[in-house]
Amino acid sequence: MRIGARVQVGKWSPRGLGSTSYTLISGGNQTRGNAMHFRSLFLSAFLFVAAPGLAHAQDATGVWRTEATNEGYLEVGIASCGQALCGTILRARDCAGSEQPYPHTGRRMIWDMVAKGPAKWAGGKIWDPRNDRTFNSSMELAGSSLSVSGCVLGICQKQTWRRAG
Repeated sequence: MRIGARVQVGKWSPRGLGSTSYTLISGGNQTRGNAMHFRSLFLSAFLFVAAPGLAHAQDATGVWRTEATNEGYLEVGIASCGQALCGTILRARDCAGSEQPYPHTGRRMIWDMVAKGPAKWAGGKIWDPRNDRTFNSSMELAGSSLSVSGCVLGICQKQTWRRAG
């Protein structure tokens, strides 16, 4: 293609695909360059639209329901605390979902969880209100499930928490 030649290029608009003329002002493989440019724009637009959902998929912050016992379950709010994640008991609910009075509401249950990968946190602690003990802890996120484990002397207990709401 020669310099100064007019080139027709497809252009997207809300009304459909149209075309626009451009004048070639430098040599080279313009067809390939335009295709690469439009691919880049498409990829950028896709990432702009999809990125918030992808980021949320790897985000453990929010309100989580512990596994239910015969008495009910807890709702734990997980949020950033510095460079780590921490969790606080927000409320207790009975098995029917009704909020119940609970003496440990507002108490920190998880602290110092540091990211160890895109959906893993470790190096933190978890407090078990059933026996008033603290354990080394780690968490792993998979969709709307958060696997939370507490270990002492190599013996671990694990619960799967679900996003509340």
